[in-house]
Amino acid sequence: MKHLACLLLINAFSCAVGAQSNPGVLVVRGATLVDVKSGREIPETAIVVRGERIAQIGPEGKITIPAGARSVDARGKWIIPGLIDSHAHAESAEETPFGLYLANGVTTIRNPGGNTTLLRLTREKLLHGAIAGPRLFFSGQILDGMPPVWNRSLLLDTPERARSAVNVLADQGVDFIKVYNNVREPELETIVETARGGACRLPAMFRARSA
Repeated sequence: MKHLACLLLINAFSCAVGAQSNPGVLVVRGATLVDVKSGREIPETAIVVRGERIAQIGPEGKITIPAGARSVDARGKWIIPGLIDSHAHAESAEETPFGLYLANGVTTIRNPGGNTTLLRLTREKLLHGAIAGPRLFFSGQILDGMPPVWNRSLLLDTPERARSAVNVLADQGVDFIKVYNNVREPELETIVETARGGACRLPAMFRARSA
């Protein structure tokens, strides 16, 4: 079974979904499914969703539709895998139109550097449905040496500060670590060691300077 977030209806549709006896099951019927692995387009598909999981998917005539399931007529629409924006400096709902990501098929965004506190708060709102938007993964503040490329980075001029910075970010729940241009080799080695085998057990991801 694939997670519901992996599929998204493009060209959002409106429909009347009547009260049914089995509200925990949703069936999306009639859309053309784009199989991005094979390149095929599969018309007249049916997707059976139970809770947050896809239970069945295939040609409509070959799928058993559970009695009482909610039904959405998606004829004339397309279904594709959810897209990922791997470099999105999106932090708050006040500054970022998260709903537009979903409307354009983006179900996951990755923020490679930003305000750790703001990103934590925004992720909580997304996870609990306070705002509608894609899944959010983030690194928090960038780690850099002296002088820093960006003045909002965490400054690592000793291995001790490098170790502390990684642990602090891990404790704050970041998903990865971003290291910038001017970190020296001793601090970089400490970052890798701490992220891979330290108490935080955080996988390190390194990026070169980018916009």
